[in-house]
Parts: sequence; C-alpha cells; structure tokens
Amino acid sequence: MPLKTKVIVRNITNLSEARYCAGMGVDILSFPIGNDARGISIDQFKEIGEWVVGPQFALEFLEPVDEQILNVVTQAGKIEYIETTLDKLAILSNNGYKGNIILSLKPEELAQVQQHNLNLVTTIIADVPSGDLSSWESLNEKVPVLVDMSKGNHELQNILSSSLSGIALQGNEELASGNKTYDHLADILEALEAD
Repeated sequence: MPLKTKVIVRNITNLSEARYCAGMGVDILSFPIGNDARGISIDQFKEIGEWVVGPQFALEFLEPVDEQILNVVTQAGKIEYIETTLDKLAILSNNGYKGNIILSLKPEELAQVQQHNLNLVTTIIADVPSGDLSSWESLNEKVPVLVDMSKGNHELQNILSSSLSGIALQGNEELASGNKTYDHLADILEALEAD
C-alpha cells in the first residue's frame, strides 16, 4: 500500500529493519557504509539487499569519499543513490560520479546550497528547524526536499500540508539478531498509510 508522502529511512544496519520498512512501503533505504562503529560493510549491505524487494537503495558515506571507495560502492549493485553532505558534493563530481545524489543539509546551508551545481542532486534531506518549513519550499521547487524527522519537533500533518516532498526517518541498531522493535518508525509509517 502506498504511503501518503515520500519516505526515506536512513541508518539501516540490519535485515529486520530493512524488511519492516519495505513491507510498510518506504521509498528509499539508506545504509551507512564505512569503518565507523555506526557503519556496515559493502558485504553486509549486499547480504541485506538480497533479501529486500521494493525500496530503492542509497549508501551513506561515513568516511572520506575517495575514488577506490566510490568504485566499490557503485559496483555493488542495487545502489540507486549515494547520500552525502554539501562539503563532499564536489568530491563526488570530481571523481566522475554520474549517479543520483541525496544531499543532506543543515539549516545554515540553505543559502549556500543555491550556489552549487545541483544537477546530480535528486533529493535533499533537510534538517529543518521547528516551524521553519516555508523557507525550504522554494528549494523544493528545484529539488524534492524531505524533512529530517529526527531533527527538530515537526508535526507530521504540517509537513503533509506543506509543499515539501516528504520525510526522512532514522533506523536504529538491532540489539541481537531477531530482537528488534520498530516503535521509532511504526507510529509515523502507520499514520502515512493511505486510507
């Protein structure tokens, strides 16, 4: 069943959460890749990807982007997007990346982003201060903007009634294999189920 707005869930590190999100109709799952304690390996990503059908996949870089890492992730298969930050955007294009980019923006970067080439940017995840949705709506006319629900205190209904394109949610770690709750996602995703 389709959701009422576009949804990306970031920080997916386990199969249980990936399958739950796929079953709920999430559009994009984003996996943190890197040697950081929060990340998973390319092999772990491939394993999870073999068991999940429906959503598109994105990779979040947790370490500096270099040509070798970029080649590995773009050859991993099933990857439609790379999620990055404004300071790494030029690195991707300088390394010849031609795919889709999800750009994660902080509030203070809203004015600065207008000066960048956004040709490869297909989606923006915005850390929008509470009650400040309107200042992001003009950017949404150029590139779809999703509100990061893990930042600020946003009412879902306010986002749905704005012209913004959707929301971004945050996954969390699995304590033990098969030991997982989805409370951090369930209320919002259930509220977004189409009537």
